[in-house]
Amino acid sequence: MKRLTPIALLGLALLTTACGSAQDAEKADAQDVAALGAGEGTSAEPAPSDPAKEEPLIPAKFQGNWGEAEDHLNCAPDGSNVMRVTANTIVYPTGTTQISEASPIDADAIAITGRYGETGQEPSKDVNQQLKLSNGGDTLSEIFDGMAPFDYIRC
Repeated sequence: MKRLTPIALLGLALLTTACGSAQDAEKADAQDVAALGAGEGTSAEPAPSDPAKEEPLIPAKFQGNWGEAEDHLNCAPDGSNVMRVTANTIVYPTGTTQISEASPIDADAIAITGRYGETGQEPSKDVNQQLKLSNGGDTLSEIFDGMAPFDYIRC
C-alpha cells in the first residue's frame, strides 16, 4: 500500500503539470519530492548550529572581573585595573589572551591554551595555564607551570 501512495502522487503531479503553468509544475514537483521523502522515513537535514548558542570555552563561573589579592590589580571602581575573564578571552590591563582550547580538570579548575598579545599587538605568545576557583568561587588562581599562582578576588 505504501508503494501506491508515491506512484499516485507522481501521477497527480504529472496531471497538475499538464494542466498548469511551469511555476505550478515546479511547485508540485517540490511537494512530491517532500511527500516521497516523508513517506520513506527520511527527514530533512538539521539546520546548522548557531554559534551564539554554542558552549563558551571558559565556563560562566570563571567569568567576570577579578582584582589581584595582593592589591597590584585591585578592583578599581571604573574596572580599568582588573583582569576580565570572558567566554573566550582573558583581558589584562596590559594585553589579552585569546583562548583556543579549554578542558575541565575538575569541578573548579580548567586547563586553557591560547595566545597572548600586548595591548595594540596581535596575539603572538603561546600560553598554557590553569584557572582554579576556591573560597566558594570568590577567589581565582591563575597557574602557570614553574611559577607561583597569581591569586585574584572577584570584583
